[in-house]
Amino acid sequence: MIVFKYTYDTSVGEFTPTFNSGYVYTTTTSTSDTLKTVTIESDTAFTGLSWGSSSKSSVTKIDLIDVSGLNSLVQVFYAFTSLTSVTVVNATTTLLDINHAFYGNTVLTDITFVDCDFTAVNNMTNCFNGGANSSAVNVKFSNVKFNNVSKGMIFALRVATNMKIENCDFSQATNMSNAFANCVGLTGTLDLSTTPFSPNVTDMTSMFSGCKNLVKIIMPKGNFPLLTSMNQVFYGCTNLKEIDLSKNSIVFFL
Repeated sequence: MIVFKYTYDTSVGEFTPTFNSGYVYTTTTSTSDTLKTVTIESDTAFTGLSWGSSSKSSVTKIDLIDVSGLNSLVQVFYAFTSLTSVTVVNATTTLLDINHAFYGNTVLTDITFVDCDFTAVNNMTNCFNGGANSSAVNVKFSNVKFNNVSKGMIFALRVATNMKIENCDFSQATNMSNAFANCVGLTGTLDLSTTPFSPNVTDMTSMFSGCKNLVKIIMPKGNFPLLTSMNQVFYGCTNLKEIDLSKNSIVFFL
């Protein structure tokens, strides 16, 4: 079942959306007021979302809650000119494609991903380009699983001034190059000691390069026998005072 809950300037309500070729069409029957926020709850598989053109100029907040059957976020938030906040909860391994998902969101400031599994994502081309990659201020990844492709979401949002990475999982990523590069919103201590990493990681080049506001990094726990490159891994970390290697057996050759 898919439920859309919405608020207008002067009213609230919910409706059951229509389907067409696997896509959910989100336009409500009301045209007398301005749509402001949308919350989508779903345990039903669907390909993606299609928005009415009027919604794109008025909606300020979208929450996708328990979208465990969602296959695609292609252009799902594309060119919402007033959208400032997006939260995605429980997007699972059915999610394959997030290309251009946030493209053109020039005022989007708050992006949150919680309990998401992006290990099947195979395309994130221009996911945040055209606005969100420069407008985002507050970005949070909590209990998110990444692969080699989807880890690029962190790098794409690197200009956020407040970034939180909590209880995430990189065990499906074998290339961690540039994973946190230039993430100026990472401040104080970044503790990766309990974060799952793949023992098959081969590259950590520039992994933390440019993280100028980090003071301490606790490196991931484990053994990385296939690691061949850590070039410039801490380059540009001008305030970094401590690197804790007590949880792992990484051999440095910078």
